[in-house]
Amino acid sequence: MIDDTEMAETRSDYDETGALTRLARMEGETAHAHIFHYDVTGRLVRRLESGLRPAGWHSVSWNRTDRDGRRATAGVYFIQLRAGNRETSRKVVVLD
Repeated sequence: MIDDTEMAETRSDYDETGALTRLARMEGETAHAHIFHYDVTGRLVRRLESGLRPAGWHSVSWNRTDRDGRRATAGVYFIQLRAGNRETSRKVVVLD
């Protein structure tokens, strides 16, 4: 399960390579978690993570490439986290 309060307090950072790292907390028990990355039009850019995850803090990085390996442009994107029967999304703004 995802605790939306905890998810709201997560943060995004860029590392020295320009990769975006997102921290998220999954509450409750182990669940199948899926993290997707969409552009502002709703097009799937890339599936970042998928699999069985235990409760607790997790991080995922995005190196600004789409599923074909092309570099994504600056703009507004959305990260969607689905775990069990819950989901939440957060907006991410990418600057060049």
